[in-house]
Amino acid sequence: HLMQVLSIIAMETPVRVSGEGYSNYVRDEKVKVLKCIKPWKLENSVLGQYVSNGVEPGYADDETVPKGSNCPTYACVAMTIDNPRWEGVPFIMKA
Repeated sequence: HLMQVLSIIAMETPVRVSGEGYSNYVRDEKVKVLKCIKPWKLENSVLGQYVSNGVEPGYADDETVPKGSNCPTYACVAMTIDNPRWEGVPFIMKA
């Protein structure tokens, strides 16, 4: 879902936004911007797991989670789009 939002925010204005076949123009612009995303770098990424804050339980505190699980429950990545409009602008995605 985050990539859908990113593509809508970062895309160029479609040739048409209404009328017959307009969705193809919107799709084409979304695809163009997605193709311009530079590969993610490990140094621009964070993975983590929610832990207890003393009040609310953490992920590993759930009885259905296997003991010792290191499954990430949080991710953050700073992405860049390689086109003139977005040059130098980081897109920070968190989930």
